[in-house]
Amino acid sequence: IRVARRWKQQHGIRALYVDYLQRIEVKSDAPKHERVGMVARGLKNLARDLQIPVIALAQVSRAVEQRQNQRPQMSDLADSSEIEKEADQIMTLWRDMSDPQAETSAAEISLCKNRHGNIGTVHCRWHGGTTSFVGVDRVETRRYGNGGPDYA
Repeated sequence: IRVARRWKQQHGIRALYVDYLQRIEVKSDAPKHERVGMVARGLKNLARDLQIPVIALAQVSRAVEQRQNQRPQMSDLADSSEIEKEADQIMTLWRDMSDPQAETSAAEISLCKNRHGNIGTVHCRWHGGTTSFVGVDRVETRRYGNGGPDYA
């Protein structure tokens, strides 16, 4: 947190990316899910204080791989209840792994939670060479129960 504040002051950072939320350590004897909650609250407070978005990557349960439909859901996040409580938005990524060596494959970005707007799925393509997700010419979207417009 101190480093982020210093970067904001010295370099004017406009966003903070945290790789792997559940790996941030907190000095506490509390159970793991409570420690994850402490970290999530701390990151949310940091975002408010610095007035920048904080994007945190989180671990997904291996149980996703055992399901017929391997698209991750919000409940697949490790310690998901604590993350769900604090997050303003939760997005999951999926790509077709039927050919793991393929340079491109079908992919989806699913906005599972959005406190300030609609939720839905963006169908896109994953490009291995640049490790990026890009839009497709004709996007088919799937509604997620809120009746609002889908993202494309």
